[in-house]
Amino acid sequence: MVLFDTDISPFEQVNVALDLETTGLDSNRHQILEIGAVRFRGAEVIETYQTLVNPGVPIPEFIQRLTHISPQQVKRAPFFSSVASEIEEFLGADPIIGHNIQFDIGFLANNGVPLSNPFYDTWDLASIFMPQSRQYSLKYLTTHFQVEHNDAHRALADAMATKNVYIKLLRLAAEQDSGLLSYISNLAARSRWSISGILAGLEGTGDAQTSSVGLTGLDLEQLAIRLGSPEKRRADPALSDLSEDKVAGLLAQNGPFAKVFSGFEHRPEQEEMLNGVTEAIYHNQHLVVEGGTGVGKSMAYLLPAALFAISKGQRVVISTNTINLQEQLMNKDIPALIEVLEQSGLVEEGVLKAALLKGRTNYLCLRRWNHLARSESPTIDDARLLSKTSVWMQNTLSGDRAEINLSGRDFGSWNHISAGEKGFCPGLRDGSPCFLRAARERAEQAHIVVVNHALLLSDLARGGGLIPEYQHLVIDEAHNLEDEATRQLGFNVSQDKLDEIWEPQTRLTVQVRQAIAAESLASSVRQDAETAVSGVEEEGAKTRQIWARLWSEVERFQANQKSGSRDNNNQFLITSQVRNTQSWTDLHLAWENLDVGLQQAAQTVGRLHRFLESTKLPAANDQPALVMETANLMDDVESLRDNLSSILGNPMDDDIHWISNDQIRGNATVSLNSAPLDVSSTLAAELFKQKDSVVLTSATLSTEGSFEYFKGRVGVGADSQELLVGSPFDYRKAALLLIPEDMPAPNSDRYVDAMVKVLTDLGTTMKGRTMALFTSYASLRAVAQRLRAPLMGEGVQVLAQSVDGSAQQLMTRFAEEPNSVLLGTSSFWEGVDLPPGLLKALVLTRLPFQVPTDPIVKARSDQYSNPFSGYSVPQAVLRFRQGFGRLIRNKEDKGTIVIMDNRITASNYGSSFLRSIPPCTLQPCNLNNTGQLANQWIS
Repeated sequence: MVLFDTDISPFEQVNVALDLETTGLDSNRHQILEIGAVRFRGAEVIETYQTLVNPGVPIPEFIQRLTHISPQQVKRAPFFSSVASEIEEFLGADPIIGHNIQFDIGFLANNGVPLSNPFYDTWDLASIFMPQSRQYSLKYLTTHFQVEHNDAHRALADAMATKNVYIKLLRLAAEQDSGLLSYISNLAARSRWSISGILAGLEGTGDAQTSSVGLTGLDLEQLAIRLGSPEKRRADPALSDLSEDKVAGLLAQNGPFAKVFSGFEHRPEQEEMLNGVTEAIYHNQHLVVEGGTGVGKSMAYLLPAALFAISKGQRVVISTNTINLQEQLMNKDIPALIEVLEQSGLVEEGVLKAALLKGRTNYLCLRRWNHLARSESPTIDDARLLSKTSVWMQNTLSGDRAEINLSGRDFGSWNHISAGEKGFCPGLRDGSPCFLRAARERAEQAHIVVVNHALLLSDLARGGGLIPEYQHLVIDEAHNLEDEATRQLGFNVSQDKLDEIWEPQTRLTVQVRQAIAAESLASSVRQDAETAVSGVEEEGAKTRQIWARLWSEVERFQANQKSGSRDNNNQFLITSQVRNTQSWTDLHLAWENLDVGLQQAAQTVGRLHRFLESTKLPAANDQPALVMETANLMDDVESLRDNLSSILGNPMDDDIHWISNDQIRGNATVSLNSAPLDVSSTLAAELFKQKDSVVLTSATLSTEGSFEYFKGRVGVGADSQELLVGSPFDYRKAALLLIPEDMPAPNSDRYVDAMVKVLTDLGTTMKGRTMALFTSYASLRAVAQRLRAPLMGEGVQVLAQSVDGSAQQLMTRFAEEPNSVLLGTSSFWEGVDLPPGLLKALVLTRLPFQVPTDPIVKARSDQYSNPFSGYSVPQAVLRFRQGFGRLIRNKEDKGTIVIMDNRITASNYGSSFLRSIPPCTLQPCNLNNTGQLANQWIS
């Protein structure tokens, strides 16, 4: 590779910005469609190159829509072989700049133009120097930097935009602290990351100044000051005699909120819920309360929770399921609550404290971060994350990964620098800067502690210690409680789990060997250390061999079970009958061998751990970090052994076990899984019987007006209080309900035709503004493929989940481009809040029954005398209500709900679904007039 000339400033270096348009993403299967390149020096454009290329294959419709390149345009264009020498000559030996440049380099190489030029990726630069940016797409960056980008997804326009973004990113990088820039440059060089040349060239280009950043890339003194110690939680004696009646009156029509809170809207439903929650908290009761959409549930529980906590000097924990609600509580609802309480004189200024607390894996561990950074040869992915986080840590107060954009390439490396799920951590005890300790200290001194269900239930499973002691709890989004309890009380072990656990071993042993190489070390100590290190390496190699044999046996077991069976299900339930087969006996023997191997591996790591704990190594950079890593490795191996034993060795009767065959990032992988058969008994014993008051709330907890099913599933006692609060919205005026009378059954050959017909009509008449919820990706893809052409002719685009982007990407695009029909699956059925008035039609394509062959569903269904009516229907009703609630989110919303599953009227259980939703305007319709009626409704 030609090296970057670091004597020339990157701003003066001649570069070529390159972009290719192609017929797809795979350079082995797809072809180049257009080439664009810009030679430039700083802001000066020297020359440009552009040509269309005849791909010799059909251009997919999606690519035509994206690039606006039609088959007619390339029909007379040259083939790539005719322009290969031109592009090679244009690029010359200059550095190449691109956005996701490996994509372009790979296509050129596969087409006979391998390049040795240095190349720099604007995606990498943005990832490092804009760690908190929500996106790194070229479109987003051009908008962020206010760079002109007309004719997007055309090669020359994209190359020109990339050049301009590159200059902006260079300037941003040059503004960084000189010590920080030097640290990042050194990291890049050690990882042999292509970007190292340009970072080295930037050193010294900024303002001359004394760096406050040390060799670690951080100003640790400033970081310690930032993390500080929180003010101690205190009670407000003036509130000790605040009666329940006074609390309930705060949201009254002429109460303090109405006087102080601009835009306050009195809602009797909210006042009713406030009364119920206040009574439950102040009288140590458990309460199940359903608050319909628009009630304002969060303020109805935050207000009594906060006043109770301040008056008693205690804390109340609020648990949510989604990040969106956590952010709403911390950034909007709680600050608004504090403002009103302070302005109304009820609470002294600065007294009420709230804190967000997450699980350990969410927080960066400075010791593990430094341990990884000291590696002689970090991977490029490690170097990218270390660089990104070093920029972020100049300012962060929390060290919470939610603050930064972790792409797919960053997730694996994050596990190397996070505080981990468990294990020894000296930072929690020795007083050095620690994000996790700081978060726990803030929670310890807060009146309101906001957590998520995962942490709540993980704390429960471990017997406490993760959340500060509490006796009063509010569980919002409580309809997710059973599913999250199932996840937290269960686990899975995949084929690559051992590699994931054992990965730190190489870095660990290298650093120990470096430490014992010091001449001053006694030979006996050096020999003890070498024996311990060699033992870990040898046992690791042996364990990998036994591990591979176990998974070969798992695959052989599956093959034997499937022989002669027509069942191609990707999940295989392990039953007591299965455990009595010869195939299982062979698998059990393989597990016994692995169990011994894992035990010996844990023992050898333990010996190394004890050596590092008891023997001072003067040459070790951070011996406490080495002690921590060995402790964590030992814990992880023991945990793996216990998990495998609970499935393959000594299974519990009240657990569900199964084998899964999945595709993860295109690779087939097998995993062993475990989940509790029932979570209600655990929640009853460990949560509801241990806490003074638990309030469970959501918009969807009841089926046909009854909480019986929900309460039974989560274990809240029959003596708990109940409150059903309706929505303040007038659904008869806001929502038209259409159920086409001639809709074919879901298993009919004409079902997809009918869906395409209705969605085409809705998309056309409503000019997009339509969302359809599916229960399977297969059905979604089939509809999307046939829907695109007719809607494209009407200027309406189709946004299909996992086809046109992730759920979050499609939500953003739909909000920006509402002339779209959005097709989503499971993640769209709940937690989706679009801007008011945007969505005009919601299509529920099928009643959302769970897949009956799913191992958890099957095992739990078998506990009922009538599984369908006792388990399947109530589950589907709650899910149906969640989907139904996506349309009317505000009092200004108005639109149509179309149910395209004829079972809702043709079956005897269909009425359970209709009785569980608010009364809407129901109008007779058929497939031909659904779109017309929906348009008339909003007109």
